Amino acid sequence: VGAYRTDAAAIMRSADRGAHWDITPVSFRMGGNDAGRGLGERLAVDPNDNSILYFGSRYDGLQRSTDKGAHWSKVSGFPVAGRPAPTGWGPGYPGIAFVIFDPASGSNGMKSRTLFAGSAEPGAPHLFRSDDGGTSWKAIAGEPRADLLPVQAQLDSHGVLYIAYSNGVGPNGVTAGAVYKLDTHNGRWSDITPVPDQSRPGHG
Repeated sequence: VGAYRTDAAAIMRSADRGAHWDITPVSFRMGGNDAGRGLGERLAVDPNDNSILYFGSRYDGLQRSTDKGAHWSKVSGFPVAGRPAPTGWGPGYPGIAFVIFDPASGSNGMKSRTLFAGSAEPGAPHLFRSDDGGTSWKAIAGEPRADLLPVQAQLDSHGVLYIAYSNGVGPNGVTAGAVYKLDTHNGRWSDITPVPDQSRPGHG
């Protein structure tokens, strides 16, 4: 939580299905209502070990918790370190758009080894992969549209990553976009962009 980059931020945690909440202040700013508020999901919980969480921040790179969100630290091995938040009023920076675990890379009680993360910062590369539980990361090769930004993604049970791209982070100024899928087993990309609505040219 934290509406703008000038506001204090926190992670809220519940251990009883939402009846009560613990508020953990964090040093990284959220900017939840800044430009790019539709990016995500930035927060990911390991489905095999729910003590492990990752958060893709706007200004402070990739953050990790190993105690169910009570404490956080920056992942030093992630290639996108973040940019200092600008002063004054303005759109700010998008930072890391999403983090995704591959459940098949772990087992119940044993953390997932493979993770994917997307950066909505300008300039390629935008997509990154870790196969050692988030310790080291490498750029995913062959990204077909370096001119577009990845804004949302989902991984299916067959290891296919579906990614929505845009030429802006929104909610304003978006005029072009695309949808691609990536077979994470063989690195093959496919353009699956729906047919544009001809009655609304210039849409995302």
